[in-house]
Amino acid sequence: MIQIVIASESREQLEEIAGYLLINHLVISVDYHHDIRRTEYENGVLKNYNFHFITGKTKSLLFSEIDSRLREQYKDNTPEIFSHPIVNMDWELSDKLKSDTEKI
Repeated sequence: MIQIVIASESREQLEEIAGYLLINHLVISVDYHHDIRRTEYENGVLKNYNFHFITGKTKSLLFSEIDSRLREQYKDNTPEIFSHPIVNMDWELSDKLKSDTEKI
């Protein structure tokens, strides 16, 4: 089990992705994180900007499927996609995740 993280500078894109993931049973829930400040070091300069991300609980085996679908759907503006492992999870939530996500 993982927590998938999808980041973008576009709130609208993330809203669309969240709906897609939920409707297609690729995650069991989505949490929104807006107006996050990010700093990167680029060409000797610190660059600050705001971005947004969503997180969702899913099966680790669905990561590649989610990644490929989003890369296909958003070829020109692919969001940043990565995951965090879920080491432990409440048994009832674990059962919900297994039963409510796409079968693999």
